[in-house]
Amino acid sequence: MINLQQLGFESFIQGDLDIYNKGYRVTENFKAVELIWKLKDIAPRNFQDGGHGFIGINPWITLRDLEKYCESAKHMQFLFDLFHFGNGLVLYDSCLPIYQKLKKDGLLVGYKTDLDRWRFKDKNVLRFINDFHNGLGYKT
Repeated sequence: MINLQQLGFESFIQGDLDIYNKGYRVTENFKAVELIWKLKDIAPRNFQDGGHGFIGINPWITLRDLEKYCESAKHMQFLFDLFHFGNGLVLYDSCLPIYQKLKKDGLLVGYKTDLDRWRFKDKNVLRFINDFHNGLGYKT
């Protein structure tokens, strides 16, 4: 039995891996996916896929990155049960380096809740996502 559990691909966009200081290249993620596909082909009845960590959209994502994000989702369908744009950045603590980066970049939005929120650096990204959710879809 081949049982994969919670693999941390995180992202197929190098900018994400860099922002979050993951310390590896996106090419390594693609190699891992190729290996998983091979394992699945070798033992389809004995293959269980338990899920994958994935960075969703974040405050610094660009329209070009969004295109890559959508393409990743299309080509890596077995990694995604349901593709949707979601907040991939949860701010658990104000001591986190990513929290401090948001604050420095002026993207932090304070709320009277346990978790703060953020805004996109590029307002066109927000417009695109709103259009996507309002049924206009994704067009390259």
